[in-house]
Amino acid sequence: MTAGTSIRISELRRESRAKRRMELRRAMAAGVLLAAGLPLAAENLVVLLLGPPGSGKTTQAKQLSRRYRIPAISAAEILKKSHGKRTSLTRTVDIPTASGELVTDQTLNQLLQYRVEKKDALRGFILDGYPTSTAQAEFLKGLLKERGLPDPIVIHLDTPDRVAIERMRGRRRVDDRPAIIERRLADYRREEQFILDYYGKGRVVRVNGARTEKEVLADILAQLPPQ
Repeated sequence: MTAGTSIRISELRRESRAKRRMELRRAMAAGVLLAAGLPLAAENLVVLLLGPPGSGKTTQAKQLSRRYRIPAISAAEILKKSHGKRTSLTRTVDIPTASGELVTDQTLNQLLQYRVEKKDALRGFILDGYPTSTAQAEFLKGLLKERGLPDPIVIHLDTPDRVAIERMRGRRRVDDRPAIIERRLADYRREEQFILDYYGKGRVVRVNGARTEKEVLADILAQLPPQ
């Protein structure tokens, strides 16, 4: 047996072991879902909703969550829930306390991984506001592969600043004060092009985020598999 043949045999064995591990993980996921009384989907699904603050990502994510019976995971929400909790994770993660303050890629990556390991996310999830950088996108790519989930369907809610600002001013929340709104939009616009370039024009589906809630939902559903 030549050295090249030996190397190839080793590679095939590793691939076979990896395939068996993946099949076992999927079988275990199905068992957990059935035991919990959760429905099995025809296929796994991961959706990324990208867009500036005020684009309606959270509203649309909740709608999709109800329709596809997979969780909507908001970067802002998992950060909010992590405040004040003393766990092995939060003790090692630098979580900011000021409203509107940016967090590091590492912090969001760790919090996301902690969240998607819950049983309701075994067959997929909808991400709201993540990833927002190429570093986060790379982390997500590896996380999906590790969990046996498909590449994401990327939906970009393309929303002009004037529309986003008008919506946020109407919400009257603490983090929607004029100075914070302007900073959040500026931060997002700096990150937006990097993340759109990462996924590429061929994978990013543009949806007009300035339309009504029902119209935007219809446009998104047209890009997703049947429910």
